[in-house]
Amino acid sequence: MRKRQVRGCLRARVTDLERRRKSAEDTPTRIGFLHPLPSSYQGEKHLAVVRMLGHDGYGRECCVVEERPGPPPKCPAERLPDLCFTEIDMKICFADFDFPPLHEPV
Repeated sequence: MRKRQVRGCLRARVTDLERRRKSAEDTPTRIGFLHPLPSSYQGEKHLAVVRMLGHDGYGRECCVVEERPGPPPKCPAERLPDLCFTEIDMKICFADFDFPPLHEPV
């Protein structure tokens, strides 16, 4: 009886992992360029996608993200980025990188 339980548990775990991997392959990686709140801000904060920049040459979605004061909304309008970079991060990695502005120029 014990072997059947273990086998059933393992099958369920493998099935769950395969399902997760499949859904992860369907969703492109999202990179965010983060505009943080001032370092002097001490309250609760959350991230919000301000605008989408499109795809880069590697199939990743790029967007501009800002930190906002207060708790996150119950139902976020956009999927948050998987990875965020600040302007300082980008200057350290790429000296000639033009960090995207928070809002599109008018």
